[in-house]
Amino acid sequence: EDSQGITEFTVECYIVMLMNLAFNAAGKERFLKQPSRAIDILSFFIRYTKVQEYACGTLYSILSVSEILQVAKSMDMETVLREQLQVNEGNPTAQRFIDAVLVALNSPDEAVFEDAPPHESDFFDFDMFETLKDVRGPAGEELLTSEYLDKAPKSKSTPQKKGDNPF
Repeated sequence: EDSQGITEFTVECYIVMLMNLAFNAAGKERFLKQPSRAIDILSFFIRYTKVQEYACGTLYSILSVSEILQVAKSMDMETVLREQLQVNEGNPTAQRFIDAVLVALNSPDEAVFEDAPPHESDFFDFDMFETLKDVRGPAGEELLTSEYLDKAPKSKSTPQKKGDNPF
C-alpha cells in the first residue's frame, strides 16, 4: 500500500512480528484467513536483504499448513524463490534460507516439517555468542538486584514523591 513515511526499522519489526505469529498454531490460523494476502506480502518482502531471513522463516513455518502450501504453489512462489536464489548467488546464508523454503514448498506433504527439521545452526549465526560470553558482569536476577533494586529508594524508610520512581 502507501509506503511513504514507513522506516526500514518499522518494516523489519512488522516482518519479525509476522514470523513470531507464524510459529504458533493460533498464528497459523490467522494466516489461514487470508493466505493469498500473506503469500503476496511475503513474496514482496523476500526480495529485501534486510528482512529476507524473517520472510523466509515465516514462509517456512506457514507452509506447514497444507492450505497455505497449496495457495503458495498456485501463486507460483517457486518462481519468486528461484529468482531470489539467482539474485543472492554470492550470499550462502540467504541461499540456505531460500533453499529451505523451496524444500518445504516442493514437499509432497507435511513430512519435511516432521521428519527433517532444519538444524538450528543452519539458520543462526552462533559466532555472536562467542563474543557475548566474554562479557563479564552480573546477569539476570543478579543484575536486576545489584543494579536496580539495591539502588531503589526503600518504601518503608523514605517516602517517595510523585515522579520519583526509579523505574
